[in-house]
Amino acid sequence: MEYTHDNPRPARDRVDIRLQAEALKRIRDGLAKHAWAFAKDRDAAEAIAAAGNLGPHTPDAVHEIARHAAGVYFSQCRRMREWPLGAAYVARAEMPGVPAAVHEACQFLTALDADRAQDRNRRGWSTTTTFAGHLLAGMAREEIGLRETVYGLELVHKHRRQLPPHIRTILFAGAGGELTL
Repeated sequence: MEYTHDNPRPARDRVDIRLQAEALKRIRDGLAKHAWAFAKDRDAAEAIAAAGNLGPHTPDAVHEIARHAAGVYFSQCRRMREWPLGAAYVARAEMPGVPAAVHEACQFLTALDADRAQDRNRRGWSTTTTFAGHLLAGMAREEIGLRETVYGLELVHKHRRQLPPHIRTILFAGAGGELTL
């Protein structure tokens, strides 16, 4: 018998019912907090959350999907914390309006990134910047400090041609060649 979301695996006992409920909760919580981190498992995670059951997946498989997403999220947070702060980017990040413009740029590029950087279409983030870009875009404006601004500035610099002119002007006008990667 093939299991689907319309015909999910039956719970064998009370423990299995509890495990399925925990797995479903982990998926829903993860999607609510950082859906982008599910990467290629996002479609499966969204189907599980929408159906309200695990469908063809075992509780262990669903927990593994959630664990992988959490790992991606924490890996991106650590990468941002450890990112070297280049002097030219720090100087630019300290300019008035730049932190807000970086956040707006990240949100703009994330909105363009409907394919989650799976297609080479020059829209939104690239495969090397998509996770970090989505992380920054999902942060509250108050959470964007100097480190996040520098990191975001370096990320959006690679995609600056996609930005609206008003954002690009705030971020890069007069920067010349000092902001190179």
